[in-house]
Amino acid sequence: MSNSAPRENSDQRFRWPWFLVAGCLLTTLIGLFLMRRNDAPPALPSSADVPAQSSATGVHTPRAPSVGGTPLPHQRSASEPARTAEEIVASKVSQFARSRREIAHAMARQFKIVVPADVERFFAAVEGGRWDEIEAAFKPLDNRYKAKPPPHDLDVLWGTILESLGVAESAHDWPAQKLLDYGEAVLGSLRPGMVYVGGTDPGRFIPTLLNETGDGERHVIVTQNGLAAGSYLDYLNFLYGDRLTTLTHEDSNRAFQDYL
Repeated sequence: MSNSAPRENSDQRFRWPWFLVAGCLLTTLIGLFLMRRNDAPPALPSSADVPAQSSATGVHTPRAPSVGGTPLPHQRSASEPARTAEEIVASKVSQFARSRREIAHAMARQFKIVVPADVERFFAAVEGGRWDEIEAAFKPLDNRYKAKPPPHDLDVLWGTILESLGVAESAHDWPAQKLLDYGEAVLGSLRPGMVYVGGTDPGRFIPTLLNETGDGERHVIVTQNGLAAGSYLDYLNFLYGDRLTTLTHEDSNRAFQDYL
């Protein structure tokens, strides 16, 4: 028994270095594990976490994810890609032409006339966005309208024809993004219930296009240049008769004679 105590003390002295070595190894392994976790690339953000950026057309689209500043290959989402300004304007012109064709047919029913075939061809050209065809289809209409007096059916429908031509011409002449910016700036400056009076061709037709094809309030848009024409007064009354008290033909003639 006298030898057992020294052996136990000796065994305990030999165990302590092993405990120290094992502790150091365990600490090293934990450190290596943590370093590997920190070196792992971060998870890519989900679509809900990606901040939005404005495209050239003013439509907010998700920013493409990137690693180290390098964009990742684009992955097509379930939703359709944002349209270009040119596509937006072309779609609006086509929509406007369809709406004015419908108004032309409604006015024809009210005034007991038939929409002529050449007017139908004109609206089809505007809806298709083919500028050369639009010009070619409008020329014979313009020649007929210049007759004194103009044909009754063409006189009744002239407001729908002229607005469609003006909208198509503005879309043809103006850069698409500039057209959208200008039209939205005009409409955005109007308070609810305000009437907009456009004098120049772009000042009238561009706001008219966006007013008729947008999602906001439908404002009353008129041009003072047309108030001397009886057909334009009929057109305004057909469009806005429930919202605006327009001049009668007698009021217009009297004001025009006083001006002369």
